[in-house]
Amino acid sequence: MAFRASNATKSSNVASVNVKHVDPENRKRPPVKAPSKDLPFLAKSAAEGPLEELATTANQLFQEAKTQLEQSGNIKATIKETLIECLSGLYTIALRLNDKAPCPVVQTAPVADFAKEVLEEIRKQSDLVVAARTDMGAVRETVEKLNDDINKNTLGGISYAAMAATTKSEKTSFSQPERVHSLIVSSVDAHDTSDDVIVKIRTAVSAKISGLRVDRLRKVRDQKVVLGCQTQEELAKVADKLRSGNPTLLIEEKANKDPLIIIKNVLSYNTDEDITGALKNQNAHLLAGIPEGNYRAVVRYRRKARNPLECHAVLQVSPSVWQNLTQAGKVHVDLQRVQVEDQSPLIQCTRCLSYGHGRKLCTEAADQCSHCTGPHLRRDCPHWMAGEKATCRNCQAAKLDKLDHDAFDKECPIRKKWDRLARLSVAYC
Repeated sequence: MAFRASNATKSSNVASVNVKHVDPENRKRPPVKAPSKDLPFLAKSAAEGPLEELATTANQLFQEAKTQLEQSGNIKATIKETLIECLSGLYTIALRLNDKAPCPVVQTAPVADFAKEVLEEIRKQSDLVVAARTDMGAVRETVEKLNDDINKNTLGGISYAAMAATTKSEKTSFSQPERVHSLIVSSVDAHDTSDDVIVKIRTAVSAKISGLRVDRLRKVRDQKVVLGCQTQEELAKVADKLRSGNPTLLIEEKANKDPLIIIKNVLSYNTDEDITGALKNQNAHLLAGIPEGNYRAVVRYRRKARNPLECHAVLQVSPSVWQNLTQAGKVHVDLQRVQVEDQSPLIQCTRCLSYGHGRKLCTEAADQCSHCTGPHLRRDCPHWMAGEKATCRNCQAAKLDKLDHDAFDKECPIRKKWDRLARLSVAYC
């Protein structure tokens, strides 16, 4: 007995193991039961059999139809044919019973109701299919019309495909500001203000009578005035007139600064000496014709790039080097061919967003947002995160109408004004 029990235990264990390895799909989907072989006989009995057997025949047809419907997910063709044949037999029985006395069989009434519900549901689904086909036709027509409109939509007579096929145009070259040669004029008298110095200059030069041409005149710090002329010869005449007209004026000639360029996305491992050496040695074809005495290139500072392994190097170069490199647009540095552009000499504070000084010399206590002018950085600005329009702090302070741009936007009218002033002291040629 113990031996049999152990065998039974083993067989049950084996059976349990076999059940665990059964295909999940087979467990979820039981095998489909084939239609009954007696179905043709039942259909014939419904049409020709005696009346006393109709109740039994109707019940068998009902059970067959029910079995087929219960095992179908989406009705297959064979199952549908079986269902129709069963319902047809039930319909024949109903016609025969209408000519005779009412049959006491109770099962026929729910079967007839079920058949009506099935036919009604099939009719509804058919209507939905027809409506869906109509909607698809309308959608197809709308899409075709949109495609026609897109193909007809052109910019200046050029389609989108033609515009995409064209090559990129050359980048517009930087428009050089007029070069101005400058003098710094101050007074021997420490009590004289900048306005007093301007009055003395106007009296000494007497431009209306002497015919001298002064292009720029602006006040600077320490009661000094900067005076500029378009040519070096005109500036020398003005200086002589000031010395002879008013000996109390101190005159100091101001040398113009070299312009700046920015070399973008240079690998950060390059030292300043590496960059200047590569600029001269690897780009000799761009610097040909520049005398050795006119070649100057010094790295002034570096700016962060998006890639932490790269940086933007800002160099101060001689005017001839600036012209050749900005026209070329690309230079070689080590194993890279990188972009080179003009760099504005304008200094903008990243704390208060004003011009003329940097963050280290700023007197403001809190950072100003370049997007909404609030007391926070742009990365913490809720308006910037929400995608709302920007408000320029400098244009707002100047009471301008157009404020919908960032304070660092190069198209800002206030920035353009300060940029022109900063470039006046730079020699681009």
